[in-house]
Amino acid sequence: MMLETVRCAALATGLLTTSAGAVMANGPATEHARISGVFLGPGVECPQLRLADGEQISLTGAVPDADIGAALTLTGRWALMSVCMQGRTFDILPAVDEPEADQP
Repeated sequence: MMLETVRCAALATGLLTTSAGAVMANGPATEHARISGVFLGPGVECPQLRLADGEQISLTGAVPDADIGAALTLTGRWALMSVCMQGRTFDILPAVDEPEADQP
């Protein structure tokens, strides 16, 4: 019920929700970002990543299957709200396969 209430409020205010329940603004603040850090493994609700500046963040969306301690570079958007309960949340966009170049 709570998540559905958040989704309704998000729609009414021009926000978007992701499949993981993170709320994203619909506008320039949600432009794609690229971040790098060290994968820490599971958190309270969401996987965790430590950025180079030491900040620990939560991950949602297309979280890769990575080993603890793996260095990751991810593309996505910062969530305005989330269910993760630990720090800021970064919603990872799915990887897009690059089309193969035609061979002459």
